[in-house]
Amino acid sequence: MTSIILPKKPILISLFLLSGGILFAQGVAQIRGRVLDSETQSPVPFANVFFNNTSIGTIADSVGNYWLKGVPTQYTDLVFSSVGYESSLAKVSLSAGQSLNVQARLHPAK
Repeated sequence: MTSIILPKKPILISLFLLSGGILFAQGVAQIRGRVLDSETQSPVPFANVFFNNTSIGTIADSVGNYWLKGVPTQYTDLVFSSVGYESSLAKVSLSAGQSLNVQARLHPAK
């Protein structure tokens, strides 16, 4: 009967990669909120919510609610936009593990 001896390097590499994932997860935050019409206070369904000059974003649901999770803390310019409305920019300050609530009010386009 032959015995198999596994090298120790794959275990060390796995532990290293796992610890890096844990450290990365600690450097993220989440933002949730609602997008509303500034004049009527009614929800703006399916509005775009994204960080300026990135691919990090989401779309609000049918009642204007949105949720961005796993956001790296270095991003600060949150943009809200929807057809028929002027875009709005919110400066946000994020720290690791933070959960932030940001409501946006979009002005109808003229």
